Amino acid sequence: MAVDLNKVAKPGDPDLDFDVDCLYIDNLIVGESDFIITFTGGVGGWTSPDDADSVLDLMDEITSLEVMAAYPTAPPDLFAALVDQLTDWRARQTPLRLLSAPSKVSLLMEDNAHVLPIPNQAWSPSAP
Repeated sequence: MAVDLNKVAKPGDPDLDFDVDCLYIDNLIVGESDFIITFTGGVGGWTSPDDADSVLDLMDEITSLEVMAAYPTAPPDLFAALVDQLTDWRARQTPLRLLSAPSKVSLLMEDNAHVLPIPNQAWSPSAP
């Protein structure tokens, strides 16, 4: 699964619409070529598609976040490696950062060396 790095959301990108750090994987449900991740914790910013005046720079706390991702064309061994990485992060309770930008692949990252691309979607964070 080749990913054009120019089409991946990265820290510091000026077009980010979601940047949340310190997320912890609470639950992971795995299907044949897709998964659902439930995160807890997290602090960061996001814009609202329903509010043209929303600003990413505002910091807010998240109580939960659910992310669904599908990789229908990924070879089974690659999909298994993605799930292994998520499982490891969950077991170690690794704090993660999630980045998203319009028309780009979202990025879930532990650090610059440990990243996982996630097909872009609309996020639905729950804040206190």
